[in-house]
Amino acid sequence: MKERRLVAAEEYLNADEARLACDFLRASGIDAVVSADDCGGMEPPIRLLVAVKVLVREEDLERAKETLRADATQPSEGPDLQP
Repeated sequence: MKERRLVAAEEYLNADEARLACDFLRASGIDAVVSADDCGGMEPPIRLLVAVKVLVREEDLERAKETLRADATQPSEGPDLQP
């Protein structure tokens, strides 16, 4: 069985943003996981020093980056605040 290597598609300072990106990639058909080195949640302040990574398979890296870039350029669909 071929070993599949995971690589960082993006890094975030906020774990919630990383989870949203991970969910977006999964919804787009790209397997992804969040990697946060915070001692299993026991040391949350470590997140201030170390980025939270979204990992994908190496062969999906370019597609994942393109997908995240495309999402970042789309206007968000928030409430209409026009009078």
